[in-house]
Amino acid sequence: MKILSGDGVLDALDFFYSTVGFRVSKKTVLPTTVQQGTLYGYSSGTSVIRVGEKEHKVEDNQFFCLVVHNEEVTIQPSRWTFAVFRLGYIGIPLIGGPIEQSGRLVYIDGCSDSHLVFPNRLGDPSLNSLYFPKKTIQSFHTHPTIRVGCVAKGSGIAELKGKRKSLKPGDVFLIDANETHRFLTKANEMVVIAFHPDGDWGPTDQQHSMINRTYLTDPTT
Repeated sequence: MKILSGDGVLDALDFFYSTVGFRVSKKTVLPTTVQQGTLYGYSSGTSVIRVGEKEHKVEDNQFFCLVVHNEEVTIQPSRWTFAVFRLGYIGIPLIGGPIEQSGRLVYIDGCSDSHLVFPNRLGDPSLNSLYFPKKTIQSFHTHPTIRVGCVAKGSGIAELKGKRKSLKPGDVFLIDANETHRFLTKANEMVVIAFHPDGDWGPTDQQHSMINRTYLTDPTT
């Protein structure tokens, strides 16, 4: 696991789903590796994100999903911004939030989760908010693909390979594919925004809420 406590870049361009993570606390033009794809993220304080000629204002505690077509991307935060660029994938533009106080779905070891940006099709990326209650002792686990995340609120500990690293708001991290890890909390809760570059869940042409609620009838009867 790689952790950024200050501004910087987490490069996973050589991963199958080419991805780059950023922590930004001052006006920054993103590198030229940000080309055709989708920028996901979360804003602590207000962030102004300019994609080409279009300006997007993301308020405090909001998340975003913005499409980039080989345009210059500039981020100007009032506090800090967490951003993840997924090369080659075109999402649906969205600014939403604020994120809620707890998750809507059960996660392991008493934690909870909410989808912020849903996969548009089976296998597409997603952005999630993960909620760790006080005194969480998570089970060691792995993920088959990378995860890029940030601590939005609270504090906790990341543990891997016998080492523990403290986490605070604004810390951005990259978990490698199949890397054994877990998160712990003590007296404080912790909220993490996590980007998944792929997944095994989402709608398909044969299974989605519109087609599942469409019933063909014979107009002659």
